[in-house]
Amino acid sequence: MVPLQSQPPESAPAIPEPMAPAMPEPLRRASVMQTVRVVAWSFIGIRRRADHDRDAVHLHPLGVIGVGIGMAAIFVLTLVAIVRTIAG
Repeated sequence: MVPLQSQPPESAPAIPEPMAPAMPEPLRRASVMQTVRVVAWSFIGIRRRADHDRDAVHLHPLGVIGVGIGMAAIFVLTLVAIVRTIAG
């Protein structure tokens, strides 16, 4: 007995090859000045929802923490200097 070899009929549609998954575009990280701007607006308490959502994707948490601590220290030192000047 001869084994039957099945061949697809000539009219059978070709099976498309699977496409390679698209590589996601690398996220662009925010610059230091953009991080300072975001932290400054958060100190004031004025932020639009759209800006917050956009910045949440681009900001690095450690950068925000570092800039926040630095700006808080500058704020406190400025207040101390003002009080010493006035009380002086």
